[in-house]
Amino acid sequence: MRSQRSRLFGSVATLLFLMATGPVQAKTIVTLPYPIAEVWPTAIRYLRIDRGATISEKDPDSGYVLFDLPEGSLGKTHKGALELVRVNETVERDATREATRLVISLSNLPRHYEVTLLDKLAAKVKDEYGDPAPGVARKPAEAPARKPAAEADNKGNKSDKARAGDKPGDDKTTGKTPLRGDLPRPIEGELPRPERRQ
Repeated sequence: MRSQRSRLFGSVATLLFLMATGPVQAKTIVTLPYPIAEVWPTAIRYLRIDRGATISEKDPDSGYVLFDLPEGSLGKTHKGALELVRVNETVERDATREATRLVISLSNLPRHYEVTLLDKLAAKVKDEYGDPAPGVARKPAEAPARKPAAEADNKGNKSDKARAGDKPGDDKTTGKTPLRGDLPRPIEGELPRPERRQ
């Protein structure tokens, strides 16, 4: 008796779960080490010529393609979307290159169709353009120039930190010792005045 109840409960729970979930819209993402200017025309040719898809809408500036992908000789089509996003890919420790992230979704088809489509598109891009370009070395970031703490300000007075009798590191305006990297605060009354517009 107990066994029948648990089977019935399990069956009802499974049925409710399946009814509550709708069609899944999955996305598959892959990054190709080629610039978007090379990937875009290849993707359009691949979809239209190699796969026989009908392109319903495309926008190269926004980087998306909407298409209908035919399924065999049955005449059934599946709606699909392909997005191309420009990204920078780190090649080595200090080198990057322009790459393209592809995001594809096919309605009512298993994920392996999306994976296969992207794999074949990646192979076509590599066949047409060869090996990807090597990375370009990044320029090291320049540190901002710092003023010496003892430099006189524009009125001829010494700055907060260079006043006679002050301990190095003390800040008389707040009573706190500034943290490393804090900028000196101007003395009250010495704030620059904004220029008047004419």
